[in-house]
Amino acid sequence: MKKLFLYLMGLALLSLNVAKAQNCSGVSIQVYGPIPQMGSHNYFGVRATIAEPSQNDDITITGSLREDGGGGTSQPFTLIIPKGETTAETGTFFQTCPACNAEVTVSSVTPCPNNEIVINYAGVDITFEVNANILRFNSQADFNTVLDHLDALYESHNDTYDNAQDPNLTEDQLDALDLQNGFDEFEPFRYFESLFQGFSSKRAELETLENSWLVSNFTAMDPDDADLTFDDAANTIFNSSYSFKIGSDVYTLASDGVYLNGDLQAHLGKPIRQVTGGRQPMLTDYALYVTRLAGDLALGNSNMLGPVCKSNKKDKKPFESGNDRYKLKVAINSWLIRSGAKGKVVHYELKNGSWKRARAKMAVFCGGRVYNNQCSESFLFSDRNPTSGWKKRKQLKVARHQAGVIWRTYTNMLSASFDTQAGHSASLALIF
Repeated sequence: MKKLFLYLMGLALLSLNVAKAQNCSGVSIQVYGPIPQMGSHNYFGVRATIAEPSQNDDITITGSLREDGGGGTSQPFTLIIPKGETTAETGTFFQTCPACNAEVTVSSVTPCPNNEIVINYAGVDITFEVNANILRFNSQADFNTVLDHLDALYESHNDTYDNAQDPNLTEDQLDALDLQNGFDEFEPFRYFESLFQGFSSKRAELETLENSWLVSNFTAMDPDDADLTFDDAANTIFNSSYSFKIGSDVYTLASDGVYLNGDLQAHLGKPIRQVTGGRQPMLTDYALYVTRLAGDLALGNSNMLGPVCKSNKKDKKPFESGNDRYKLKVAINSWLIRSGAKGKVVHYELKNGSWKRARAKMAVFCGGRVYNNQCSESFLFSDRNPTSGWKKRKQLKVARHQAGVIWRTYTNMLSASFDTQAGHSASLALIF
């Protein structure tokens, strides 16, 4: 119980900046409480406010309160703003731990003629356009804030739980304990999706594909063939059509690049520099490419195929050893407003005749050379998760991101690798 309490406390403290509110047809729902809180517990309630009183209908709101970060027991509530009035509140009925805040999940707001839901998450407002099944952000900064928060919360959620367990437990014993505790490695992503009632994310779709793929012993559709990002946080905010909105602009990721309001952005996922002809040298530096290209042109050699500088490329490869299967992935993505380079490894194990995600003591690496949009400047990086040793995880990702830029790379210049304490290791270069 002590370890479970510490785990919940850790998750709550990491989530203090996550407040939930929902707007529907001008209705704002917020958590409120005494300031400062007094006594051995904190107490919270729900307040609903409407800017203009309804002249025809009562506004009915249903939902639940629970400790922030998704821990503890939820408490349902129903609020009614009578027609002609502008506010209603529950009173401060919900008790939390002394260091905890509370968050509200709204199940319904009736009537809701504009069919939009606004959730305040990580300090920014996100609008769910119900009919279009798409999330809308107010700015590029808000979009990046939410993605960064989801990434950080996923790592904290898993690290906090893992650190609360006996370090001497084997990976198989931890798998069994996960089932006993009902631990869900994807809880931060799943919880975010649940805030927008009816929202269908790309992450959830890919999870369903993976489950079918495992049941079929890897003969059904490989979920990675439909995954354009290899990034759970990004796939959580993408809808099933790989789209999201910023203001009135619709961004859609496709296999041939990024579409903005239906128009393919030609400067993404396309060659920035290419000479048609025969061979493609394997180069390790852009300056070397420029030197060789200039030399070939001076000699009148037009048959050289220069390396192609691209973004939105990915690759994956399985590695098998007995009852263990590791899947290594590498990708570079640019969505006009955010870029990332990442490596990811997922471990599966054959248990009782069925393949399942399973813990392994492993680490993942991603590194190489990344270029700007003009392929004229670059930087080298080398990242590992964890920085030393191993983590007992079912999957690990290491990624580097930057907002407001476009990243590209050349073939064979970005790679991922993994290693395990048991001695398994492999690497994968991104070649296109």
